[in-house]
Amino acid sequence: MAEVTRSNFEDLLPEIKSRMRTCNFISLDAEYTGLHPEDIKDKNSLFDTPDQRYVKLRDKVVSKFAICQIGLAFFERSVENEKEHMVNAYNFFVFPVSFDAYAKREIISSQVSCINFLTKNDFDFNKYFKQGVPYLNKEKLESVRKYLDVNRHFMHTCEDLDPHYFPKRIEFLSDKDINEIIDRLEGFSKVVKLMQEFKKPIVGHNMLLDIMLLYHQFVQELPSDYFEFKKQVHDLFPSVFDTKATAYGIASLRRNQDPDDHILSDTNLFALYSNVSALLQNTSQPIIIPENDTYAYHEALVLGRTTNLETGVKTAKCHTAGFDAVVTGVVFLKLGFLAARPRILPDWIKVHPIPGHTFVDPVALRGLMVKYGDFEIQVITQGEVIIACGGIGCHRRVLRDLESKGYRISTVKKPTSSSEIWSCAARCGTAFFVLSIAFLLYYRRR
Repeated sequence: MAEVTRSNFEDLLPEIKSRMRTCNFISLDAEYTGLHPEDIKDKNSLFDTPDQRYVKLRDKVVSKFAICQIGLAFFERSVENEKEHMVNAYNFFVFPVSFDAYAKREIISSQVSCINFLTKNDFDFNKYFKQGVPYLNKEKLESVRKYLDVNRHFMHTCEDLDPHYFPKRIEFLSDKDINEIIDRLEGFSKVVKLMQEFKKPIVGHNMLLDIMLLYHQFVQELPSDYFEFKKQVHDLFPSVFDTKATAYGIASLRRNQDPDDHILSDTNLFALYSNVSALLQNTSQPIIIPENDTYAYHEALVLGRTTNLETGVKTAKCHTAGFDAVVTGVVFLKLGFLAARPRILPDWIKVHPIPGHTFVDPVALRGLMVKYGDFEIQVITQGEVIIACGGIGCHRRVLRDLESKGYRISTVKKPTSSSEIWSCAARCGTAFFVLSIAFLLYYRRR
């Protein structure tokens, strides 16, 4: 992963632009100086409407705290092998603009719990304060321009000027000089403008606050209305995917038919990475190829398939924004493969009468099993029926219930033709395949 500070930002910007132009999607992650509102009455609630949640975050979190580190990972699919994805990640320290008398009284708040968290995860505060890449949103850019226009002689009297902002001292600033200074002060905001220009899909994890802070710090101040915010974000970034919401969605659409689907309910980023990796066979996993400086993450990404990255992999850089951005992008790809995974349907169940009875009542069986999911009953004779279940979880529960009721049961190998699998799977949840098609079409058209 390339670490980006004030000293190398301008040199790396052309490379970042090139990566962005050719990538298929961008995953991001951010670390903050604070996360929670000061007053407990303003904390998030399950009773919040979307508009209420937005207003709380805007007024009590975004207005006080700031992104201090942001990671971007650019994923590009291989032309030779559609399963292969190259990834290049960049880890930016970002710090607001302040010089001479400009922004002298500006305040960034920090929260003790967040500072402790960052410290625990080896955050480099020296790089943040001393080498953070500057940025200007729309309002700040206009403010700086006015300040420089009015104070064209300020360089002549100001003794302590950052050479990365102001590489040369000029006695009287021309309009061209002002434009050059503003271009340097825009810093990371230029990266966000490139994201707007290329309109690549943006992927994050539990990313509402990420998007709100990204918009507020690097684009312009947040609108007062939640629906206007959604409209403006959609105009800037037409395709946004949240892996936490996607995991919930896949589990819901699959209706927990398979015993492994409950794993998707743990949507912690690092647990999700390990769990989804475990659900996929090696032949159906996306192949991730970290390139250049990002190769340093290769070992951790491999070990994380079977061990929780956050607790069991020493080489992982969890809660470093660049590393988390890579993990988020890999989870996105794995969820796509999981959603498109063919359903493996269980064998059929052959049911014979309870001892002492001469026939099997299919109506009674249907009433017994309706709570277990999708199934169909086929009557062979009065004393024999066959049950086909739409998922492994349903199959397991039906077997257990029939055995407890005393039915004599056996299993029958089902046909394995692709038409049989797909027709039965379609009955198990058409919405699941709509999601699969959406993922597949996305990758096919790129």
